[in-house]
Amino acid sequence: MKASVDNKLIPILEFHDVTCGNGYDDDKDGKNLKKCVDYWCTPNLVSLCNEYEKYLIVNVANEWGPTNSGWRDGYKKAITAMRAAGIKNTILIDAGGCGQNPATLINYAQELLDFDPEKNILFAIHFYGVWMTKEKSKASWQFYVEDYLQMFKTKKLPVIVGEFGWTGAPDNFTLYDPKKIISECNQHGIGWLFWAWNSQTDETYYNIVANYTKGFSTDNDLTEHGKYIVNQFRENAKEAKSFTITSSGNPELEVGQTFLLYPNPLNLGTLNIDYRNTGKEKISQIRINNSHGCMVKKIEINDEMPYQLQLHDIPSGAYFVQFISDAGNFSSKLIIMN
Repeated sequence: MKASVDNKLIPILEFHDVTCGNGYDDDKDGKNLKKCVDYWCTPNLVSLCNEYEKYLIVNVANEWGPTNSGWRDGYKKAITAMRAAGIKNTILIDAGGCGQNPATLINYAQELLDFDPEKNILFAIHFYGVWMTKEKSKASWQFYVEDYLQMFKTKKLPVIVGEFGWTGAPDNFTLYDPKKIISECNQHGIGWLFWAWNSQTDETYYNIVANYTKGFSTDNDLTEHGKYIVNQFRENAKEAKSFTITSSGNPELEVGQTFLLYPNPLNLGTLNIDYRNTGKEKISQIRINNSHGCMVKKIEINDEMPYQLQLHDIPSGAYFVQFISDAGNFSSKLIIMN
């Protein structure tokens, strides 16, 4: 997780345990959604989600759910349980029908978004066997990529393409033009994820890198379609707003405006705090965040406010001291030269 954030990548955690399941509490194949939800709500995972709340996307369960209202009802239970457990991260929900059925999103996505007290839901559609692009005629049971991407945009649904492969996959899984999927997504401003960086050595149609053990140093380490995809990253990728300090919603205070941190730069490890007129009795927590927005130290405030912080253990660099209070969250920049 830390490596992803340090490299300014938004991580997505998910479980494959209930792929293509249908029941919430019970499922004939044992693929009930509740087992994933219960695991998300364990103290260790809740703590992990809290620590990386600004970055981590929580994909409840890979490709779970029926194609009817049971999908909606199951995820309402999931949202209720996870929010009650204290998980405020963006929740990613795959479409029903093994992640591939667009009707579940068209019919129920907005209802789930409105149901979420955090209003922080993202949906994913996966493009495999039931999908086609318009250079070919589709069967009656298939869907055109172009039509539904446009529909998602028209309905203003927060949808990403969570998976697709390249041509050549068995069982008629990838009969579409994958370059058309990418171009349509780019045109509509819809995010997309290819499956996968590396899947299996004999599944080149799902791999970006040609040899996982060798990794990626130059374009010669990529499959042919991997070269195309990586070039798309180069041309279109943008830094996520989560990594922009000012995007956090916490106004940065000028030194001396409401509190004073000194010495700044800090070179002896002991930071002094002058709270001035901040209403310090309302401050419940102080966090030290690095320049990527990742928390490196947390101080819980009980009865007595600290007027000094011992930061000897924090490496040299640029940081933000964040004050969490009932009146709002505020931060000020601190340079450490330990």
